[in-house]
Amino acid sequence: MPLVTTRGPDRSPRFSPDGSSIVFLTQDGGDEWYVNQYVATVSAAGGAPRVLSRAFDEEADNARFSADGRSVIFEGELRLAHGVFSVPAPGGEIRRLTPLDGIDRQVTWSRDGHVMALVHESPEQAPEVALLENALKRAQLRPLSRLNGWTREHDTASKEPFRWKAPDGMEIEGLLVGPPAPSPRTGAPLLVIVHGGPAGYFSDNFSVRRGGCSSSRRAGSPS
Repeated sequence: MPLVTTRGPDRSPRFSPDGSSIVFLTQDGGDEWYVNQYVATVSAAGGAPRVLSRAFDEEADNARFSADGRSVIFEGELRLAHGVFSVPAPGGEIRRLTPLDGIDRQVTWSRDGHVMALVHESPEQAPEVALLENALKRAQLRPLSRLNGWTREHDTASKEPFRWKAPDGMEIEGLLVGPPAPSPRTGAPLLVIVHGGPAGYFSDNFSVRRGGCSSSRRAGSPS
């Protein structure tokens, strides 16, 4: 007998520690491929689902209960970053657990729920394994691996987030990728990479996407 019968896909169910509730990912009635998915809970005995992340205006993934069952933890994008978030199991304010400016993914937890292992990267740092101890209190990341230390021997491209207003007033965010040491006196050719719509996004990670089409303007030149 199905517990959830909303239109659209519902997936990745996980029980709470006491087995009374289930957390899962839902498109909340939407069946288009580009619709965001949300974190929701439902009683294991059945009933109406409760969507917990409706205020989170990005894609949520990898949801699970905390070890004490009082919170739900999930991963998600926030602007150009990717992090780990917490929301009270009954619903409430969403709180970020990982640093605000990094890419943190592939999360696993200790059995007691106090330590988080993840892969961390930033525009200047290649992906490495790190630990977040006292994870529910937003402690500092502790690096564990040094597998990609060799990348420090090479220059990395500079990446600068910028924002602009669309004609309807919506704020849009992008990345200006430049040479490692741009000259303030000479412009550089501007290449424009446009993705295929609102379902796609770029993140402020270590990797740089290659390819593009040339523009008649130069980065750093007056308009």
